[in-house]
Amino acid sequence: MTKLDIALKPALLGMIEKGFPEGDDAFDAPVGLFEMIEVVTGRRQPGKPSEDRIGKLEGWILGQAVAQS
Repeated sequence: MTKLDIALKPALLGMIEKGFPEGDDAFDAPVGLFEMIEVVTGRRQPGKPSEDRIGKLEGWILGQAVAQS
């Protein structure tokens, strides 16, 4: 988040520190948001995940084609 110049609220920091015990949705929501912030701030192109492995898991983010496994 330092790279994006974003301050996280204590509640989200606590969830991160605990490994998102609330489940996958609690993890997916901030990860998707962080990726969208990277796109709208010009840090990456839409449809191109920052890592290849992300595209295989999260192919739906910002109009990506669904990844084939």
